[in-house]
Amino acid sequence: MRVIRRGDPSRGRAGVVVEADGGSRGNPGPAGDGAVEQMSGRWKVKHPAMQPPAEEARGSVEEVGSVRFGWIPRARNARADAPADRTMDAQAAR
Repeated sequence: MRVIRRGDPSRGRAGVVVEADGGSRGNPGPAGDGAVEQMSGRWKVKHPAMQPPAEEARGSVEEVGSVRFGWIPRARNARADAPADRTMDAQAAR
């Protein structure tokens, strides 16, 4: 995940861009799209281990105020996809 700060706080235009990868192997569906749907509140986070971090993330979103979530297809998301792939590959090699 990468966080980029943009905007001009002195003019009331603060902004944050978070680039993250849904990170999945063997899943034919777009995992990143599911994360967007969950963070947008359209889908529930069902896995018990994922509920506390999801709540923490939602709390951070509320602090920021106006937030827009979007999914970027894998073909256009190489910068976020590469570190997620390396991590999953390293865990699979254990």
